[in-house]
Amino acid sequence: MSLWPYVRPDDAATERMHERCVRALNPEALRNEIRAAIGAGELDPAFPSGGLAASPVAIKKDRFTVYVEAADADGQRLEVVAKGYWDDERAARVLANHRRLWETDLGRGEGTIRTSRPYGLLAPLGVTLTERVPGEHPRPDDVNAAERAARAAALLHSCGADVEPLFELDAALANVERHARLLERRAAAIAARAQALAKHARSLESRFEDAPRSPLNGDFSLGSLLLDGERTYLIDWDIACSFDAAWDVGNYLVQLFRTAREDGQDPTASREAFLAEYRAAAATDASFEERVRFHEALVAIHKTYTVVRIGAADAEPLASGLLDLAAARLAELG
Repeated sequence: MSLWPYVRPDDAATERMHERCVRALNPEALRNEIRAAIGAGELDPAFPSGGLAASPVAIKKDRFTVYVEAADADGQRLEVVAKGYWDDERAARVLANHRRLWETDLGRGEGTIRTSRPYGLLAPLGVTLTERVPGEHPRPDDVNAAERAARAAALLHSCGADVEPLFELDAALANVERHARLLERRAAAIAARAQALAKHARSLESRFEDAPRSPLNGDFSLGSLLLDGERTYLIDWDIACSFDAAWDVGNYLVQLFRTAREDGQDPTASREAFLAEYRAAAATDASFEERVRFHEALVAIHKTYTVVRIGAADAEPLASGLLDLAAARLAELG
């Protein structure tokens, strides 16, 4: 999670999550949960429970994903993403935000940009059920995809959804500082530089703390999008919140930089296309441009720890590149 500090589940929570995943993969158990959720008003009453088939996709320390197929009375198949959490409150919040976003032009509209349909919650499993949409994640060197990503981000930020929670800049800075400290255990020289950059960023806090709020994805990146023909889908609302829209833009640009470096590609053209299209769609001003640079710096410092922790073969040069990016953006701000 890019905004909040990671909350590690304890042993009991991890065991509970694994038990939930097993139940979500069991068609009979899943059918019973679906029917109970419909009866409790927590799931779309038209959601089918016949012909269920489930397959695992991923299981992480704090959540899991299962693909589910169901058949209605006429034999029509419905493909669904079941995402489960050890934290019941988080599951409910993710679904509530997804529903609020769906109720805007991201769900109601007839345009080419939309989100997946949220069907409901299986509370005993901590599972959200959402439409499985088609498409592929864009490549970092795809300029047209970068323009589509920018238009999708601009629509999200202007959609008016009242997503929660309200996030504060102080918390983002504190998380960046924490990640810079954590680097000490893995790469002392990189840690020292990251901490100096985090200190510089903290000195600019008062300049950016009163930015207007918008509904955000929270971790907007290539993975937040699926492209299917002319349609662009916005997905993954795990850390949606209300915060400065410049965070999403900065996060996208840093993740674009990181992915392109990992793939041996040059992100310059995609970066420029994304920014130009976002400026046109959202009518940004000089203040917004400065906030994007600031949040790019924060995300780059944060992702430095991620890169080092994962420990890929090219971790050190990529970490140095991310800190170079952070330093350049902060220098531009003075």
